[in-house]
Amino acid sequence: MSTNKTQNYQLHSWTPEDDFRLHEINENFTKLDTAVAQAIARPVVGQYTMLGESPVLVSLGFRPRAVMLDISNGGSSYIIGAFVTDLMDISYCIDRSRRMISAEILGITLTDDGFTIPANANNFNSNPNYIVKYQAFR
Repeated sequence: MSTNKTQNYQLHSWTPEDDFRLHEINENFTKLDTAVAQAIARPVVGQYTMLGESPVLVSLGFRPRAVMLDISNGGSSYIIGAFVTDLMDISYCIDRSRRMISAEILGITLTDDGFTIPANANNFNSNPNYIVKYQAFR
């Protein structure tokens, strides 16, 4: 059996005098596998159609670190991509003419439960034909 354990993950650590046990190696790998799986950013994806005058409230069950949005009306007239984060001040949008504008113009905000786009944000919500696809990162 191992005499020592590592500080952060309590992995088995052996001294030359310890008996080597296969189940301790398996326990170490299980703990490492769990830690790596939790550390990988797996996005939550979805889409919705804007409904007009109401704000769009997307409930994810967690506060995202970042959200990427693709807002379009089926590809014919206006497309905007947005990346919003509150970790750094790098929120931006790129419109169809490839102009970079601040995401604050749309009023997209991150919340403790997901994110919101306010009613009539840059006139998007007033057109129910706009489709929003999103990827939210934990």
